[in-house]
Amino acid sequence: ARTVKAKIPIVLYCRAGKDRTGILSALTLYCCDVPEDQIVLDYTMSAAQKSQLGKGAMPKGLEEKNFKGAPADVMHRTFRYLEDTWGSPGEYLDVHGFTFDMQAELRNDLKAHSNADT
Repeated sequence: ARTVKAKIPIVLYCRAGKDRTGILSALTLYCCDVPEDQIVLDYTMSAAQKSQLGKGAMPKGLEEKNFKGAPADVMHRTFRYLEDTWGSPGEYLDVHGFTFDMQAELRNDLKAHSNADT
């Protein structure tokens, strides 16, 4: 977060945008106070990249229907897991070193940049 001001705009990219990148995007949106339903909608948009989803060998233990798409229930279940296990996505981030102060700094920096564009 301390480098956000100097590095805007930020681009996150991967072939499908639904796994690690999808989680990173979801947590970033969460830090910016975006409602869960909107985050889930954003996540499901990755399914439009069907030509890239699920290319290559399927990871062991994953259901094909979940791996080859970006179903809303996967992101909803991710949020439930973070809430049930850590209390909230913000608590999860805090426990793993991305403190509440850093989350606030990220939110403020991204919102300030967003407001400057309007």
